[in-house]
Amino acid sequence: AAGRNYTVVITSDHGFEQIDFAFNPVAFAAAEKVKLNVKLAAGLALAMDTESAAFFRATRGVGREVPRKELGDFAPELVDGVAAAFEPADRYEFTTASKEPYIKVGRGEHGLWPGRPDYRSILIVSGSGVKSRDLATLSLLNVYSRLRSLLGLAQTH
Repeated sequence: AAGRNYTVVITSDHGFEQIDFAFNPVAFAAAEKVKLNVKLAAGLALAMDTESAAFFRATRGVGREVPRKELGDFAPELVDGVAAAFEPADRYEFTTASKEPYIKVGRGEHGLWPGRPDYRSILIVSGSGVKSRDLATLSLLNVYSRLRSLLGLAQTH
C-alpha cells in the first residue's frame, strides 16, 4: 500500500525483560546501618562516592558494574560525579518506591540499561531494493547500523 518508492520499517525501541524482584538499595543500606549516597537513573544505580561503590560491589541484587566507558557512550550526562554505576542482577530492578529492601514483583519491565545481553529488538524492512533474508538475532544496540546498511545510507552523528 505504501507504493514503489517507499521503504517500510518496523522496529522496537528497547527490550523487555522478566522482573521477579525489586531491590531498594537505600532501604537495604539503612537496615545494615550503612549511609548510602546513590542515585537511580536509566535503570542503573549510581554510586556517588567510593564507599557507596564498595557497598554495591558486595550486595546481592546488584549485577554487573557498568564500565565507565560504556556509561559515557550510552549516557554521558551521568558520568560526572559518579564513582561507579551498577545494573541490577538478572530478573531484578532497582527501586526506591518501598521501605523494604527486597520486594517480589513478578512482572515484565522495559527501559533498562541498553548494554544488557538479552536486550534484543525486532527489525522488519520491506521495500524496493530490499532483499528478502532472515537476519541473525539482533541486539538493540545494532538496529541503527543494520538499518543504515540495509538502506544504503551514509553514517551520521
